[in-house]
Amino acid sequence: MNNKKINSIIAGSIIAILLLMFTVFIILNYSKDENSLSINERKWLTDNVNNVIDVNVFNNIPLYGYNGSGISFSFLDSFTNKYNIKFNKISYYDENLVSYKDVSFRILDVNDKLTDKDILFYQDDYVVWSKNNKNNHINTLNDINFGIIKEDESIINNYLKDNKYKIYDSMEKLIEGINNKEIDYAIVPNIKNTKEMLENDFKIVYHISDLNKKYVLRIENNTLYNIMKKYYNIYYNSNFINDYSKEFLSIYFTSTKTSDIERKNYNGKIYKYGYVENMPYEGESNNNFVGTLSNYLSNFGKFINVEIEVARFNSIDDLKNALVNGDIDVALTNFDAGNINMKNTVTQALDDEKYVILSKKNININSVKGLNNNVVSVVGSSNLYSLCINNDIKTKVFKDINDLIRNVGDDDIILIDKYAYYYYKLDKLNDYHVIYEDKINDAYRFIVNEEDKTFMKLLDYYVSSSDYRNIRYDYNMDVMIKD
Repeated sequence: MNNKKINSIIAGSIIAILLLMFTVFIILNYSKDENSLSINERKWLTDNVNNVIDVNVFNNIPLYGYNGSGISFSFLDSFTNKYNIKFNKISYYDENLVSYKDVSFRILDVNDKLTDKDILFYQDDYVVWSKNNKNNHINTLNDINFGIIKEDESIINNYLKDNKYKIYDSMEKLIEGINNKEIDYAIVPNIKNTKEMLENDFKIVYHISDLNKKYVLRIENNTLYNIMKKYYNIYYNSNFINDYSKEFLSIYFTSTKTSDIERKNYNGKIYKYGYVENMPYEGESNNNFVGTLSNYLSNFGKFINVEIEVARFNSIDDLKNALVNGDIDVALTNFDAGNINMKNTVTQALDDEKYVILSKKNININSVKGLNNNVVSVVGSSNLYSLCINNDIKTKVFKDINDLIRNVGDDDIILIDKYAYYYYKLDKLNDYHVIYEDKINDAYRFIVNEEDKTFMKLLDYYVSSSDYRNIRYDYNMDVMIKD
């Protein structure tokens, strides 16, 4: 064998070995799922297993870090159990007085940008509190009498430059101002003040999604950051809901002074939700319940640890009868909840009920009363049907939105929910145009059997604390429809 051939074999072998080493390196470091640890990250864990890492933890944020409990503490404990890395948790109550360690939970204001060293645990939007009853639902911050606490003045003043407000030195003084009717509303971070809201039975009547605080875990060491970021993804998908539910229920029951019997019994039954086809809010796909309200039920059930079954009905009248007969426990009020023969309670407003009037013809009207000489196609027994009846408008009635869209005639005038129109606009309603739009006086709410008091209160809180706009276009969930 000549030298040239030998050299070729040696060179080929070296290349093969290098390729094998490179392949092994790639497999070990990059080919696994995005939450798998690299060789370098695993080495860091081994090298630091006997060290104790100082970490600052805020101790004044309900659910996330409050009196030694919360998601932040649970996450650190879970990380320790997984990797045997120990933390010295240093609690603090005032972010202005703390000297931050290399690992620290921090509170960022709306103008503070997330860095590449931050893991975002939660974005806490500001909300508007009211002491008034739950039917109070506002659509704008203009011309309202509200108060704030001094520490929020610069943030809120920058956001609401043209609004007048009263400044209080502390949360205690602000609460006194609402209770003594010095102010009608207060603007506060939502989660941060959960305990005070529940203790005083305040209602959330508006969400300011552009104004928020961020609760983050900042980690200066790049390797540790990557490890903890990957583990947070695992923790969020496996432990977060259970930990959050435990923390919330503990604060909720304590703050509202819920009795031991109510605490034990509220989830002792399967709650039944009823609906009529009403997309984009409620519908069916492959025997799965879909629509924006499906998200409320799915997340709410996990949130308070209850089981919810879903049943479909052919018409609103059938749905109302099921409520009266006790066949279902909860439903959406796209009908007049005050005109139903049962003891019930309704939640705070989920969203305004906006409507549009559609036609293929050019018809000019300045109000719904302009349809007095026309016949309007509408879903029977709905709030929009009542709108027609109350304005002496003749109607052509359909069982549900699908029945209406399938059978409406070319010359018909249609009255439907505005977001239902958006949902079907590019398909089944593409030949129609809007000749008028407005909203009814009330809003969408959930109606609940009055006997389910604790369930109702929890649902009421969940609806008020969740901004519907964040899920408006998310239609799917994993709940099967029961026959």
